[in-house]
Amino acid sequence: LPMDVNSIREAVIDTMKRCREVNDGRFYALLKLARDVHSENQGSSDGSSSFQASSSVEKRRERMQRHVNQWKHHFVTIAYSNYLYGATNFAKDQPPMWKRCLDAALENTRLVANSSNSSMVRRVGGSSSSNAINYKSYQNSQTILPLQSMIRIAKSKGNEKRVKELSLMLSLGYLGGVRERMVDPADNNKGDETGKHGDNNKVPKLDKLSTQQLLQQYYLRRTSTLVEMEDEFSNQTFLESAKTSLAFCDLPGVVNSENFESWLLNHYVQFQIEHLAEESVIWMEVQRKHQAMLNRRPEGGSGNSKN
Repeated sequence: LPMDVNSIREAVIDTMKRCREVNDGRFYALLKLARDVHSENQGSSDGSSSFQASSSVEKRRERMQRHVNQWKHHFVTIAYSNYLYGATNFAKDQPPMWKRCLDAALENTRLVANSSNSSMVRRVGGSSSSNAINYKSYQNSQTILPLQSMIRIAKSKGNEKRVKELSLMLSLGYLGGVRERMVDPADNNKGDETGKHGDNNKVPKLDKLSTQQLLQQYYLRRTSTLVEMEDEFSNQTFLESAKTSLAFCDLPGVVNSENFESWLLNHYVQFQIEHLAEESVIWMEVQRKHQAMLNRRPEGGSGNSKN
C-alpha cells in the first residue's frame, strides 16, 4: 500500500481502529503487514548521511534481505493456514490441497533458515540437483498435519510404498516439533500466550500482539486439529509419534545404491529420537529450575540490583 499518500494512510489507520473495535484479527494482521513493509522500505531508502556513514552497502543489503525473508515467512504462513483450513474443512480427500499445504510448510522452513543466515548469497536448502529432496526442511511441525492426511489417502488407495516414504518424512516432522519447543521454550505455552482458540477473554488486544502472534491466533489457530496438536502435544508425545511413524518404514536388509538414502535417513531418525529424548529431559529440568528461581524473586523485583 502506498502509505505516503495521505488519504490511503488515513484510511488504513481508520480501518485498523475499526478492526480493533470488532476484534477482526485477520484483516488487522494484513493491514499491519502492509504498513510495516512500507515503513521498512522507507527506512531502507532513507539517504541520510549518518546512516550511510555508519553502514556499508553490504550490511544494508543483508539487513533488507532479512526483512524480506521475514515478510515472505509471514505471507507463506498465511498461505499455509488457508490451505490447511481449506483442506481440513472442505477437501479432506484431495491430495493436491494437502500437497500445497506441505509445500508452504517446506518453504517456511527455508525462509526461517535464510533469515537466520547473515549471508545473502548462500541459498539454504539449495542443492546441486533440482530433484534432490531436502530432508532437513521436513523438520518442521507444520509438515505434520499435511503428511498425516497424505498418508491416510495413500493407505486408502493401497499405495504401501508411498505410505512408507511419507511416514519417514512424518517422523522428521515430529522431531521438528521437539526442536522448535527447545529452541523457543515459549512454544510450550502457545495456547497460554494468546489464549485458547475461541476464548476471547484471554486474548490480548490486537495492538498488543506482534505480527507473528496475530498470524498464530487468527490464521493458524482457526484449524481445530492444529490447536489440538499445539495445546496437547508434549515433547514426549512428539517423540512417541516419531517412533510410531518410523515403525511403518521397513529397514532394508541389503543396502544398495537404490535404498542407501532411505536406510541412512532411517538410522538418522532413530539416533535423533534417542538424542532429543535425553536433551528434552535436560531442558525440562533447566526450565523447572529457572521457574523456581523466578518464583523466589521478591515481588515487584525486576531482577536487577538496586544502585
